[in-house]
Amino acid sequence: MAQAQSSNSVTSRNPSSIDGPPCHCLRPTVMLTAWTGTNPGRRFYKCYLHGFFYWADAEEPHGWEQRSLLEARDQIRRLRKDKADLYNKIAELQHQLTLRANREPVPIREEDVSDGTEETESDKMLRQMFVMSCGSFITVTAILVYMMKN
Repeated sequence: MAQAQSSNSVTSRNPSSIDGPPCHCLRPTVMLTAWTGTNPGRRFYKCYLHGFFYWADAEEPHGWEQRSLLEARDQIRRLRKDKADLYNKIAELQHQLTLRANREPVPIREEDVSDGTEETESDKMLRQMFVMSCGSFITVTAILVYMMKN
């Protein structure tokens, strides 16, 4: 197993319950995944303190496997960038909306202003539903009481 690491490797953590080989300083190592062009998706152990390095995967990816991993890596990077761009655009639009809301007074329409005496359609429907519910409750209660007496 090779013990050399490319200087431009991009790594990501893979949570693993398996302990790796200890470093020369006897500290535990962590398992990471390399995403370089030559070793995409290849796992290795590393000690952050002393630079200890040991491949967890015996073989390097090659052929279609390597191409697939590189394509997946590139697609993930593009999607992460797109996601970050969208979040930035949302933040920018929210900021513009806040500025516009603070700058422009909201006009009040006369039909929106109510003196409280007029009844809206939703108020009428709400009252009708309440009356019907109370009537139904009283009817069902009376039927149950009548049935229990007999």
